[in-house]
Amino acid sequence: VNPEGQRIFVTEGGGGHFTRVFDRDGKSIMVLAPPGTRPAVRAPTYVALDRTGTVYVSDRMRHTIDMYDVNGAYLGIFTPRNNPDISWSPLGLAFDSSGDLYVTDVTDLKHRVMEFDSSGKLKLEFGKEGKEPGEFSFPSGVAIDSKGRIYVADSNNFRIQVSSGRP
Repeated sequence: VNPEGQRIFVTEGGGGHFTRVFDRDGKSIMVLAPPGTRPAVRAPTYVALDRTGTVYVSDRMRHTIDMYDVNGAYLGIFTPRNNPDISWSPLGLAFDSSGDLYVTDVTDLKHRVMEFDSSGKLKLEFGKEGKEPGEFSFPSGVAIDSKGRIYVADSNNFRIQVSSGRP
């Protein structure tokens, strides 16, 4: 849901594999899909909106984060500024109060959380694949509270891990 509560964003795991946008009454406003893609090659999974209303959508099949403006125009793929050739499988997305983007990455053997500043520069990454505290097995969702605590849904370890600020 956007901060004003006017738009609801829903990713679609079947059918057209779209990100659908509804108004608060449930009326369809628009459908988002990266240009030049077919349903069989995309799988939008998580959605997050930054302070300006830019929409970020992780795509499990394409290993990308697609960006759209507030009117639904496609802006391109989010590319980390200090690692433009990154090979990753981004999944969970969230923004903190300062505008930093948090991304869970489920790439084999990495299974980590990454934090990017508003310019796209990697500020922090933590975690690796495993079962111990601070390790993850398919980190899916991520959320940051008002005190800067990072909550990670550690799916295949059946737990939520909480970091009190920067690990």
